[in-house]
Amino acid sequence: MPKKSKNQDEELEEDERSDSGLSDEARRGILTVFLFAIALISVLALLGAAGQVGDFLKDFYTTLFGWSKFLVPVIFAFAALMLFFEKKFHWRWVNYAGIVLFALTFNGTIHVLIGEPSWHIVLANGSGGGYIGMILGYPLLMYLGFWGGLVILATLFVVSLLMMFNTSIQALLLRTKESHDDLMDKLAVKAKEMRSDSDG
Repeated sequence: MPKKSKNQDEELEEDERSDSGLSDEARRGILTVFLFAIALISVLALLGAAGQVGDFLKDFYTTLFGWSKFLVPVIFAFAALMLFFEKKFHWRWVNYAGIVLFALTFNGTIHVLIGEPSWHIVLANGSGGGYIGMILGYPLLMYLGFWGGLVILATLFVVSLLMMFNTSIQALLLRTKESHDDLMDKLAVKAKEMRSDSDG
């Protein structure tokens, strides 16, 4: 097998670089660091430990997401991990779209469960699913009613999981069953150990 010349290696490296002169690996690394930083700052903001910018972010997250504002740093951290392991797990835009759809569905579900008569109260208090939840929950309740809205939300929830993990329903159910079985086995072992300690 003929070896690549130095010029061919340089040309290949140049092809992998963007117009800014940064390689795809470098751009991915920079974006990953920024996402992790945003996740950490978001945690500090929600804890009231990020100064004036943190206070603004806390109010912003509360207005948009309501009770689920604490999921915001988790989403940023998860997106950073997806980007960091992009080559290993072959993450694509559809996986990120699944994260967005999951967040919308979660907030919409909270708002639908609360009920429309209480929306103006929970929005004013920064509770419920925030304005994000209202955007999805309001049309569902208006046109499909409570139970019809829940059916759509449950459907979107499953779709968001399939998009996030880029898998089939069968594989998702199998993975859920395996996780459930592992949890039950660990609980059984723990219960056995506790009984043994008490007997001893």
